[in-house]
Amino acid sequence: KELQPFKEDQIRAKAREDWNMSDVCDFLILPMCEEKECFYLDYLKPSQLGKPFEGTFISNARTNTKFKDLISALESHFVGKNSKTTYVWIDQFCANQPLLTDASHPLMAERSELLNRGIHAAIEHFDHFVVFFDTWKDPAPLGRAWCIWEIYGAARANKDLEVVLLPG
Repeated sequence: KELQPFKEDQIRAKAREDWNMSDVCDFLILPMCEEKECFYLDYLKPSQLGKPFEGTFISNARTNTKFKDLISALESHFVGKNSKTTYVWIDQFCANQPLLTDASHPLMAERSELLNRGIHAAIEHFDHFVVFFDTWKDPAPLGRAWCIWEIYGAARANKDLEVVLLPG
């Protein structure tokens, strides 16, 4: 049977409050970064960036994590901290995977020193390591190999594992 195109009344936009991290990547970050072949952090002003590895590395499950839940949990975790000097590193915003997998791209040579040392070497240099659990009963990061790899890297570096949950 032949596929039929959707009719206009069958298509609904997904409300931004329902976006997960995959939606943020697919519909915001990657379109911005593909056009200019850059990283999202290249759009930020120098005053919005900390020093390399300053702040907190945030591990989260891209596919299941609702963006608003991640932000709410981080706001709760960092309550009382100075927002002008508290930096978080969320890899979806700091790495452009299509560029990072293109060995011939000039950006790779420019950032190769940091990239070649791997994620574990990077995690070792951060001040803190936080993992966001969407639920306590069945946390999405524990079902994702990449998140477990990040947690393992933090453990190898003797980082305290700070688990952040939704407030309430």
